[in-house]
Amino acid sequence: MNKVSFKLSIALTLLIFLIEGVLLVLSVDKKLISLRQMQSKEISLYGENKFFSDTYIEKRISSYKINIIILTVFISLFVVFGFISVYHLFVGRYLNIITKLNKEFSPEKTKLQFKQIPDDEIGELINSRIGMLTSLNQLISKNQQLIRILSHDLNNSLAVIMGNIHLLQSKWEVYPKEKVEKSLEKISLAAKNQAALLEKVITIEALKSKKIEVKLDQINFAGLYHELHSLFEEKLLQKEVTLTWKEDCDYFVWVDKVLFLNNVLANLLSNAIKFSKKGDTILIETSVKKDGTRVITLTDQGVGIPSELIENLFNPFIKTNRPGTSGEKGTGFGMPLVKETMNSFGGNIFVTSQGEELFPQNHGSVFTLELPAKIS
Repeated sequence: MNKVSFKLSIALTLLIFLIEGVLLVLSVDKKLISLRQMQSKEISLYGENKFFSDTYIEKRISSYKINIIILTVFISLFVVFGFISVYHLFVGRYLNIITKLNKEFSPEKTKLQFKQIPDDEIGELINSRIGMLTSLNQLISKNQQLIRILSHDLNNSLAVIMGNIHLLQSKWEVYPKEKVEKSLEKISLAAKNQAALLEKVITIEALKSKKIEVKLDQINFAGLYHELHSLFEEKLLQKEVTLTWKEDCDYFVWVDKVLFLNNVLANLLSNAIKFSKKGDTILIETSVKKDGTRVITLTDQGVGIPSELIENLFNPFIKTNRPGTSGEKGTGFGMPLVKETMNSFGGNIFVTSQGEELFPQNHGSVFTLELPAKIS
């Protein structure tokens, strides 16, 4: 017997005793009245009590009480054992199995323990547990993948930092100034990469859990474009890549300016520059659908994205980063951050790409952003 059925049995027993107690009082009163009436009739017929004396009536009432109590106990036992049997058949055995499985986090093992899942509330409870465990295992698996990715990338940067620090410590007195500056530059870059990686992961999680307050404002896209161009002007010049947009001073979007500029546009443009070659052009186009949806496309002439990476491009739990055309490294969390930020605006992002190997004359990627119409 499990704790639930034991408690229910005790409660049921007490309820039966309460009911039988009330019935006992009522029936004893009724029996006493009946016996007193017989006593009165006997006196009227014989002038005395030959049979229904007070002593006889007291004995009959006492015997009656005992019989009622015994009957109550038997009824209680019968009902309780009947209840326990029925409860165990339809509920208890399932709860016992679930209790034993409380330390098991495998949905497969849970399914094996139940030869047949009933089509009732208990079945819903069991299926709910299996669904919960399945989701929990998927989340654990994803988090383990995320930890592996983070550990790998952070360790790489840490190795660069520790290696250069060791080099400086061992050769500080004889090391030329130029090499010291180069080592310090490597340490600084590795530290910045670590900080950027952690910041992106933290921001993705904050957006998912809605810890970041997103306030949508009407923002002129021309202003965003000029800020974006200014931020990446040096990188564009270094790779001799051109960024263009047919300026439309009346084109507005409803976004959080800081998040849209830094998390979305900056990541998309950085990615496009990373995979572009000397002389390539990156084109931004803006348009409005009939329903008012704002559409922004960023097209590059880069090497394209392999098909096996596209399906996981926005998944933070799968490593998709690869070196750029000049050996640039990335965190792999830029595109997931773009996706989560667009979701926070109520928008969406789509990508199509043609690889250089299959399309030598017409290769590159197109990222399409869709933002909701004007918010009233």
